[in-house]
Amino acid sequence: MEKLYSQLLAGKAEAMGRAATESYRRHRSSEDVEDTSTAEVVFGASLRCGGEPDRALEHTGKAVRLLEERGYNLRLASALLHQSRLEYELSRPSEGRDSLARAFDLAAGRGYFHFYWWDSDLVCSLCYRALAEGVSTEYAAELAVRRLSAAQGLLWHRC
Repeated sequence: MEKLYSQLLAGKAEAMGRAATESYRRHRSSEDVEDTSTAEVVFGASLRCGGEPDRALEHTGKAVRLLEERGYNLRLASALLHQSRLEYELSRPSEGRDSLARAFDLAAGRGYFHFYWWDSDLVCSLCYRALAEGVSTEYAAELAVRRLSAAQGLLWHRC
């Protein structure tokens, strides 16, 4: 599923959308929380790429609820980032800010600087938004610096 997500990001949305749909059908009712949450987030990303942000938010929200219920904190922080992006895109700024604050507070409190379903554009844009809106500013600044440094090969071993 993570490979599908990477391919979605690489601009192969149409072909990967079909693969994400099939994978979602196989994993959506799995007993494995990691499989199910990944299926929901990746399918949501596929829907977003296909121009259906409302449906994408619905599926990402399912992952968030499941991960909250089961206590998978790193995956929850990761899903909350995706949920935040969708809420902002759907002109729900207060919800987007709340999801972003929850994600960064959870990640900062546990020392997380890498997320599942990694998307550098998503993480960097949300770091800048967090800085502009005063959300977890110390953590957002540190995360942004680590990502920019990693992109330049300076901190690759810490990310």
